[in-house]
Amino acid sequence: MTLVRPMRQNSMKNGRSPRLPAPRRDILIRENDRRMIRDSFVIRDSFVRPPRLLGRVSTVCLAALVASPVLAAAQTAVGPLSTSVQNPLYRMLYVPEAEIADPVDEGSLRVDFSTSYSSVFEASNRERHAHLFDLEQMVNSWTARYGITPSLEIGGRVGFYTGWDGFLDRFISGFHDLFSLPNAGREQRPNNEYLLFLRHDDLEPESLGLDTDQRTFSLEDVRLHAKWRFYLAEDNSKVLSLRGDVRRAGGPIDEGRLDGAVSIHGRLSGESLHVHGSAGLTLANAPEALEPITVDQTVFFSTGIEYAASPGLSLLGQINGMGSYFRRFTGGPLDGFPLNLVLGLGGRAGDRWVWQVSFAEDLVPSGPAIDFTVDLQLSRSFLGG
Repeated sequence: MTLVRPMRQNSMKNGRSPRLPAPRRDILIRENDRRMIRDSFVIRDSFVRPPRLLGRVSTVCLAALVASPVLAAAQTAVGPLSTSVQNPLYRMLYVPEAEIADPVDEGSLRVDFSTSYSSVFEASNRERHAHLFDLEQMVNSWTARYGITPSLEIGGRVGFYTGWDGFLDRFISGFHDLFSLPNAGREQRPNNEYLLFLRHDDLEPESLGLDTDQRTFSLEDVRLHAKWRFYLAEDNSKVLSLRGDVRRAGGPIDEGRLDGAVSIHGRLSGESLHVHGSAGLTLANAPEALEPITVDQTVFFSTGIEYAASPGLSLLGQINGMGSYFRRFTGGPLDGFPLNLVLGLGGRAGDRWVWQVSFAEDLVPSGPAIDFTVDLQLSRSFLGG
């Protein structure tokens, strides 16, 4: 398998301006030709993605969760929301997920299934770099975790990635037009296009087709983790844990590479209000082709509030962020950092089933982002004998 495919030379006969490739074909961007890049990109440098109205409304919703009255009966936490950064370039490296501080019970096995669906459109055209990500993607994962002792859990995760041209472009553009919202230049590209293109003067070759073939349910990565709870209050209202992760990549240009993270996780609980938090450090091992523009490590964090509205239903609001994995970008989304607001619902069905559904939206207009992500998680516990 060719790990990174350089761009082929494009034709400029009859004085016609070169064009970006048609959907579903290999990328035909000419190397070392800034004039061609500038002519090919319809979306200009002057474009700045304004804050979305949805982000502002979501912030108000999060504040409402904080101000909600506390119910009398204590409820077991079902959060935080297990979402992660969905930017396609970031997903070639380790992207953390929010994680509950509590390990599973000793002798118990818990299996989590998660599926995330994202609409992605991100574009930038600068003097030394340009990129265009236009696709829809789905990430499915299976996680198993087992309680070795009352305070120690081990587990593993297998993730699968699907990237394709999708079907939501026309709907999203129409929704933005209906409410006079910014469309991020989406209307200047063909509907239902699949394209992952990156150009940077420091790369060799300068222009890369990050993933020229659409992928269906292909291996994204395999992860192993251990979590140790080192503090537990007598009334179970405060928990602190340490976690370590190792990841083996399985994507088309990063297969076999190892990276990971170390992190601390906490939970603070009242009668029916829970506060979740985490912070950590990732140790990245970028694909060779991307090493000139990546950093070896970055920090990440998550903070969220969970309000138990009833014995079987919780309202959750959360902010996830991390430092940038990329350097040598001046302006454009990849010069910023991911920061997402996540709103969701969660609950328990009996003693063994837990479910979550959430919606994620970016908060930083100048950072790497996607249009939105819808996430669903279902967990089942198997108690030891």
